[in-house]
Amino acid sequence: GLASRYDKTATSYAAGLNLAAALQWI
Repeated sequence: GLASRYDKTATSYAAGLNLAAALQWI
């Protein structure tokens, strides 16, 4: 449903932020 899709998007967004932060720290 919408809730699960939103949660999946939020998870992907958080993962993207973590990846960007990791790349900046390198």
